Amino acid sequence: MIFRQLQDRKLLKMIFEAQERDFEDPEVRKTVFGDSNDFFGALEQKIASAYGFDKNLVAAERLSFKSATRTESDIVVLRPGGRRLFRDESVLFSSVNQSIQEQYFHVYAPVCYKDDREKRKRQTEFFSEILKMITELLGPGKDKSNAAGGA
Repeated sequence: MIFRQLQDRKLLKMIFEAQERDFEDPEVRKTVFGDSNDFFGALEQKIASAYGFDKNLVAAERLSFKSATRTESDIVVLRPGGRRLFRDESVLFSSVNQSIQEQYFHVYAPVCYKDDREKRKRQTEFFSEILKMITELLGPGKDKSNAAGGA
């Protein structure tokens, strides 16, 4: 089945991308971007059920990487007084904490779109609906350890 999907170019596509600022509730945000993946299985099943996807082909993933300021700030700038790092020379970069982590939460699924218009429409729907699903799974009054119950 998977080889047939690859051959037909029916690949998993990112249907949801969120950053920390997309989650209003601090507890939900903390759980989504925390160390535990316990709720991933329950969310994947909920998404598969809601959209009719094969539950084995829905994948949630958290991505973290150092901010671009880290690499760009290591550029050497030549000054009349000698060499200095860009982060020391730039007012903007010198004020940014070098240990900033950019974090994203993604969901992938085997979705097909008719055209770009449908893709934009569905992605907007996916974003708001999946954000709501996450909040329902992890929101106030929810036992975070039971969020994985459907996994």
